[in-house]
Amino acid sequence: MTAATSISERAHEAGVALGMPVTSFEKWLNLMARMKQRMQIRNAAKAKRWALRLSARVGKVLAAHPQADPDNVRHTLILLEQPPLERLQRSLIRGRATAIFRK
Repeated sequence: MTAATSISERAHEAGVALGMPVTSFEKWLNLMARMKQRMQIRNAAKAKRWALRLSARVGKVLAAHPQADPDNVRHTLILLEQPPLERLQRSLIRGRATAIFRK
């Protein structure tokens, strides 16, 4: 199979190899591709909304406390959304990395 082989040609070959009617296999393959694409779009939109909310919250904290480090504020707000054990683990990792960097 060459790099120039199209997806529909590969789908046709795979459908034939599986003994499925080619049109049914191609329809199923196209359906799965569309479903995957929709999920990726939804996930990207959800991530963008979350990032915008986080950015707004960081801005509010920095407006009230201009001397605060923006990266630490962002990290703290992210941790507040995590379960306590994960929060502790991530804080320890960040603290250790900072201590190593200072040496």
